[in-house]
Amino acid sequence: WSSSSPYVTMSGLATAGISLITVGGIFGWLPVYFDQTAIMGALLVMLLTVLDCIHIGVTYRVCLSNSLNKEEAIKESIRVNLLPVFYTTLTTGVGLITMLITGSPPYVLFAQIALVGITAGFIYSFIFMTSLSILLPEPKNGKTPSEPLVNFARDITLAKPKRIIATFLLITVTALFLISLNTVDEDIGDILKPGNETDIA
Repeated sequence: WSSSSPYVTMSGLATAGISLITVGGIFGWLPVYFDQTAIMGALLVMLLTVLDCIHIGVTYRVCLSNSLNKEEAIKESIRVNLLPVFYTTLTTGVGLITMLITGSPPYVLFAQIALVGITAGFIYSFIFMTSLSILLPEPKNGKTPSEPLVNFARDITLAKPKRIIATFLLITVTALFLISLNTVDEDIGDILKPGNETDIA
């Protein structure tokens, strides 16, 4: 995706960049004091925005390879990806909302930054990135570096599906037994309270 389509890559990175700038501007205007935990929210915003753009960009290139023009390819990419990306953003947001009720300021600020950022990333992915894709030159279709890996995965999946499923079931059952060996020595009810050592750090 990156090496064979630089224009789509540029569009995705630019979209992630303006999403981060938007988040920084909003919380700078409030103003909010960032800490080490909250800064990780910016990383989450960047990752999810880039992933959104990858879905849109890949579908766009597939449509172009099927002889659609740029406008039709962008329209089809939006149609195909709008709901899946929306549900991804929604479920991530629900997980972040649970962090808002912890009462621990670093976790609350992290969740606030991430919620604003992934919402901005979702909107920008379907508006800003697609607009850039229309303006930039049409990407050339060609063999991607990942094609040999895709062919390998396809071949082993088609050749021995039952053996693969049995192997993963064995790994899962083994992991289930090993879970009991974990040691939990922290009181989760205490670590999330304001004023504890983790909160102060």
